[in-house]
Amino acid sequence: MQNCGLSYAEVGQAGTYVKNYFTTPGYSGGWWSGSPIQYPIGGVSSYISNNVQYDPNLKPQNTKSYEIGAELKFFKNRLGIDYTFSRQNVVDQIFSVPLAASAGATSMVMNGGKVHTVGHEVILSVSPVAEKNFKWDMNFNFSKIDNYVDALAPGVENIFLGGYVTPQVRAGIGDKYPVIFGVSFVRDTKGNIVVDDDPNSTYYGMPKVGGDAVIGSVSPDFILGATNSFTYKGWLLSATAEWKSGGKMYSGTNSSLDFYGLSKITENRETTFIFDGVKPDGTKNDIVRGGPSDPRAFQDLLSKCTN
Repeated sequence: MQNCGLSYAEVGQAGTYVKNYFTTPGYSGGWWSGSPIQYPIGGVSSYISNNVQYDPNLKPQNTKSYEIGAELKFFKNRLGIDYTFSRQNVVDQIFSVPLAASAGATSMVMNGGKVHTVGHEVILSVSPVAEKNFKWDMNFNFSKIDNYVDALAPGVENIFLGGYVTPQVRAGIGDKYPVIFGVSFVRDTKGNIVVDDDPNSTYYGMPKVGGDAVIGSVSPDFILGATNSFTYKGWLLSATAEWKSGGKMYSGTNSSLDFYGLSKITENRETTFIFDGVKPDGTKNDIVRGGPSDPRAFQDLLSKCTN
């Protein structure tokens, strides 16, 4: 038995438009629970323009979805293969785009994005045993879904989505969506980390800090799933497992534990080490750090790698 299918869908999303308005200034910070200054003061109120502006030419974002698939069954449906390919194109995506301080606002909500998604999904189903009162079914699922940012607002290379100072979660042109963005290491043309070879430097033999860049992709490369099901006289026992391959995550807790010397990795602070990298001239790093005469080496290394 075989089935094939093809589908197309187009959906619009209007978004929200708010005219510019004035609001009371707010003052807040991390060291107090309320606002230290509240209006009116002495009967006098104060108003400022709202920090977020909305593009008067804002239009609905549009999503076009394409999907094609095939389902094949063999041996009286005891072996099956199901494959689906999908693509989704989003244009005029509505983003909050950062503005220069001279504009009098911090951001503008506008049509600033173009994103596409490509998906592959394969399902393999097998029934090794199919008796009157007992049945054993196995299903294996492979899925690969990649989201890419094709364009943003003119002059904008990436957009902040979340985080603090570094690292952050961002959407960047040409990158998978989303990415981890932060301080990078200097690397050579082969991707090796370059170390500081200045003997007078505190970070002698340790990675050289580069500029802000994409340091990891959040999305997994692919996902594998498996389900085992046993049916006996109306009773069902099922177990499911899933494996995600690839994709990066940032743990601020582990970073802080390393930095303050409270994690397992910081227990041994007297052994010498050579950081796995290359010198600026391309030769393998052979600079030895650590040991009783260099007690701050591990702390300096972790300071480099966690900030």
